[in-house]
Amino acid sequence: MESLICLCILLHAVILRNILYIKCQELGNFAKLPFIRPLEDTNHVILRWQYTETDIMFEVSMPTLGIVGLGIIRDRENASMFPADIALGWVQDGLVYLADYHIKEDGTLIVDDSQNWMLISGFENRKGTTLRMQRKLDTCDIDDEIITEGTVNLLYAYSMNDIDDFFKPIEFPFPEMGSKRLVLLGSSMPPEILADDTTTMDFVHNNFEFPFTSDTSYGCTAFHVPRDQFGGKYHAIKFEAVFDSEHEKLIHHQFLLGCKLPDGLEPNRFHGETFQCAEQLNFLLRYCGYVIFSWGIGMEPFFYPEHMGVSFGGPNDPELFILQSHYHIPTDGQSTDDRDDSSGIRITLTRKLRHYDAGTLHVGHMPSPNHLIPPGEPNFFTSADCPNRCIDWGLGSNGTIQIAAVFIHTHERGTSVKVKVIRNGIELPWLAYDKNYSFRHQYTRLLTPEFTLQKGDSIRVECTYNTTADNVVIMGGYRRNAEMCISTLIYYPRKSLDTCLSWPLHDQLRNRLNHSIPPQYALNFLSTVNWRNDLTMRRNFRIALNMSSQTSLCTSLDLPERVISHTFRPVLIRWPYEPPYTCIDPLLLTPR
Repeated sequence: MESLICLCILLHAVILRNILYIKCQELGNFAKLPFIRPLEDTNHVILRWQYTETDIMFEVSMPTLGIVGLGIIRDRENASMFPADIALGWVQDGLVYLADYHIKEDGTLIVDDSQNWMLISGFENRKGTTLRMQRKLDTCDIDDEIITEGTVNLLYAYSMNDIDDFFKPIEFPFPEMGSKRLVLLGSSMPPEILADDTTTMDFVHNNFEFPFTSDTSYGCTAFHVPRDQFGGKYHAIKFEAVFDSEHEKLIHHQFLLGCKLPDGLEPNRFHGETFQCAEQLNFLLRYCGYVIFSWGIGMEPFFYPEHMGVSFGGPNDPELFILQSHYHIPTDGQSTDDRDDSSGIRITLTRKLRHYDAGTLHVGHMPSPNHLIPPGEPNFFTSADCPNRCIDWGLGSNGTIQIAAVFIHTHERGTSVKVKVIRNGIELPWLAYDKNYSFRHQYTRLLTPEFTLQKGDSIRVECTYNTTADNVVIMGGYRRNAEMCISTLIYYPRKSLDTCLSWPLHDQLRNRLNHSIPPQYALNFLSTVNWRNDLTMRRNFRIALNMSSQTSLCTSLDLPERVISHTFRPVLIRWPYEPPYTCIDPLLLTPR
């Protein structure tokens, strides 16, 4: 089979008159493409892929005997297909062709001077055309988009015709095309087969009735699962969302929380209890700060790495759990009349225990009015720190953990999220950075390699927002029209630290006359600012926010104190992190 593939490649290189220089390579780690996603709703366009530290291989199948196109769009909002780079391939007279193009501003496709897509194989049959191709993550070509660890906006397109002249501009768009936002690097890899002894457990609402009186509702259901019901310790190795068919589009995010009650409160008395939660804070939630699983819109099932799993049924594990679901009820009259929901989270359990118990650490900005974002801002930046005092408190004497995966979350105005660790004033390589974040396509990304967090470190979550469509101040909160900036870190071994959320005190705020505003009056003062016209206060607020003290609230189900609070100045970064350069201009010896 490999000889046939190589023959196809060499013929392709000759026929394209050196447009694309291709040489035969060993398939190596690319022999199997474990990741698979449909690119459109009918499942007629299928993408498979695999990647290494430097390269990525795609296999795309489309229902056409003509041109097949796969590319990457730079515009995160997809308002225009320009700029984008795209590989076009087709099968004609038994030969397979592939060429690297980019989209011009007038919408035409032009062949690239530098051909960076490598054809591996291809065929067509009565169902359509399938092409397998490979490229560098960063081709060092200004006409090509870099494939990053965050969200990538993929473009797919196909036509019923083949290409006659490679050098003539091709009219675009094609009759059939679309886009799909995916995380290509860091997706959790499903095992080839789950162990025979696995079982599933559903934490789902029992016809929870959410109201239509508001565009946002939080529903909670409590579950008492005694340890003896498990009959011993299990590891959860996978979690996923399950939905009522009518309600999937109404659910914004879901958390499964673990609880430990004080003496005198029996968990069985709360089993099956349902209530409105979050903004109407139920007293039970104060004992349920352990976020075991986090799911957001668009998130695929998450498989834990093979060396770790979440402990259930063990001697120190929770026996009371709460499923929290955030419902967004459309105000356009298109919502369902059925208000009874039985959606939730499904976990897959195994008795074959893995080496480590997994834990989660919930970090970022406390959802509160102190998280204030002015209107009319295309790129407004906020940050929240988890200070080293909190991390030291939770890590204890054996003060290191391995962070294996990261979940990030904002609401609709979030455009970029970064999670970083600061150690002795040095900014370390980022745990997560998605410059194309979309709340409609959320994910948990595996870290390769894993990151060692140790005592003395602090964690910072940074979020950027676009509020150009808003006319009033946006505040942090639980409603969909409010904003969030949080991250859930999946780590091992499990420690006694569950959440670390912070908020600014606004203690450096000055008015437009440069007079200091006392912190206790800051929010009232900011609510009176004419943000659209007062450029001086916009500038003053940005400066004050970057300099503000913060207060953190850290919680643990296992430590005697349970909660500590700490006011601090965010640590100053003396040595910022710079990603390694992969592309150097040989003449100027400068990064691209």
